[in-house]
Amino acid sequence: MLTFVRKLARSRIAMILIFLLVIAFTNWGVSDVMNRTSTDAVATVGKTKISAVEFKAEFERLLKRAKQQENREVTVEEARAQGLDNMTLERMVSERSFAALLSKFGIRIADSVAKDEIAKIPGFQDPATRAFSEAAYAAALRENVFSVAEFEKSVRDDMARQLLAMAATSGFRAPTAVSSQVLAFATERRTVTMIAIPATLAGATPAPTEAQINTFYTENRERLMRPEARDLTIVTATLAAFQQKATVNPAQVRQVFESQKANLTVPAKRTFVQIVAQDKAKADLAAARLRAGEAPNAIATALGLQAPLVFTDVSQDQVPDSAVGRAVFAANTGAVSSVQGSLAFAAFQVSNAKPAQAPNFEAASVTITAQLRREAAGQLLTDATSVFDDSLSQGDNIEVAAQKAGFQVAKIANVTMQGADLATGQPIAALASATQPLRDAFELSAGDNTDLVNAGQDGYIAIRADNIHAAAPVPLAQVRADIVREWTRRETANRLKARAEVILADAKATSLEAAGAKHHLPVVRAPQPLARGQGSSELSQAIFTAKKGDIITGPVANGVEYAVVRVDNIIRDDETKAPERLAQAEEQVRQSFQEDIVETIERIARNRSRARIYNDRMRKAFGDDVEEGQPNLVGSQKSK
Repeated sequence: MLTFVRKLARSRIAMILIFLLVIAFTNWGVSDVMNRTSTDAVATVGKTKISAVEFKAEFERLLKRAKQQENREVTVEEARAQGLDNMTLERMVSERSFAALLSKFGIRIADSVAKDEIAKIPGFQDPATRAFSEAAYAAALRENVFSVAEFEKSVRDDMARQLLAMAATSGFRAPTAVSSQVLAFATERRTVTMIAIPATLAGATPAPTEAQINTFYTENRERLMRPEARDLTIVTATLAAFQQKATVNPAQVRQVFESQKANLTVPAKRTFVQIVAQDKAKADLAAARLRAGEAPNAIATALGLQAPLVFTDVSQDQVPDSAVGRAVFAANTGAVSSVQGSLAFAAFQVSNAKPAQAPNFEAASVTITAQLRREAAGQLLTDATSVFDDSLSQGDNIEVAAQKAGFQVAKIANVTMQGADLATGQPIAALASATQPLRDAFELSAGDNTDLVNAGQDGYIAIRADNIHAAAPVPLAQVRADIVREWTRRETANRLKARAEVILADAKATSLEAAGAKHHLPVVRAPQPLARGQGSSELSQAIFTAKKGDIITGPVANGVEYAVVRVDNIIRDDETKAPERLAQAEEQVRQSFQEDIVETIERIARNRSRARIYNDRMRKAFGDDVEEGQPNLVGSQKSK
């Protein structure tokens, strides 16, 4: 199929179609033609479309997250039955609506600012050097089925949302009564006295019978299921391999440099501090205090404003507020002023100003040469893909086709659809960027292969399904010891729970100490107060739900043994003696208020957006056989 498409793109028919498309653009406009032909949009927000491909990618990301949270396999059907498909689309529409509103407000985050923020994320850093790692970044995006553009857009949107929240809540202080309640909840601890119910009280649990083993195995078949696996032949082609074959003409490097001089100029840079204020009076006052030499943090605290923003060596397009950017770059080192921004007023002080720098050929030639080599390698790779496709169309198998094209071939046995080794569960590096091709390979019959498709990271991949191993539970013989151990563990826990309930009843009827004496068990006072969440979740919840003097029971952290516990006292921090803790609570309330403000603005944006949701197209994206109907109108359109 891809061979046919590539050849068609170079044919006379393609030229005629392109000419007709140009005529269509002239007569009706680009948007009309695209609207007539783009029927895969599952939703639209104004002029922005959400394609079926974008929707499915986001659905897969959320499904993967659900699998990780549940620590089990979650099927597409199960997720859709729980409404994940509708939730995904609603979330995407809300995000696009909010992004449109931010754009209308003039709030934007420069690409370079977003990339600087991304570089600070620990998951994208080299463990040894703590420096940003392109390899770690690319691997993380592949793992979460994100393109670089998609992820960086999401980061820009999040940063813009934070900027809006900060502007909307500038000067807000949390009510002391609310902060006090937050502090009380966060610092609450409980002193307890308890009776431990050790495993020895369960007695000797008899070994399970064959019938009990088989029953327990059957009850846990779903947890013991091994997914379908396949033996695969993998053909890969990478741009890096073809760059070694590419050559670059020095004259072409000079030609590119001369044509790109304007773009190669290093822009002017500024280092400055910005204090955001809710009105002009406070902005002017902050500027006056900056001129007097007062520290920015002290000024913000004294005026009840947010912490100052510090920008180091940034270009004008990296300043989120364009009005502030224009004012700052009109100033020189040492300048202090106030300005009305897009959303709020601001005072700023410039500590360093660098002029723009003309391009240097020696420095620029390295980058230009690398880019030209990359482009030449790309053409070589494109030509090689045609050789591969032609070889397959002539009846060659993928090993022969790969040899003719100069591609790499590897055979991997027992691969799951998630790209992991069936035996170890570890991801297979060669398949890390082949999420969709791997899914396609799992829909093939044995002996069939996928087309050569883009696999990200400037590479291509084709996969042949050599052998299919159907999904099945792990044989009982292989997990018999585990089954016996888990059955014994469950029986022991049940016996201890029954014993704990008897002791609990006695303690409630008399006292904890009397119950301990009756059952010959020590009564122990915990040496330190217990914090919320300490120990098993079930026991901790019971302790922190109980009133002073209540006696409760629950399993301890190992999930087998039990404890009978009395709540002796409830302790909370005294806010008058811990002002720093109260300040932390106030910050938590402020952040919560910011989130509420943003959520309110998001709802307004959602309700006022010109959004249409095509539920039928959404279902078609999953392969459902449905007829397309009218879109669901969102927000203010419903009343029109």
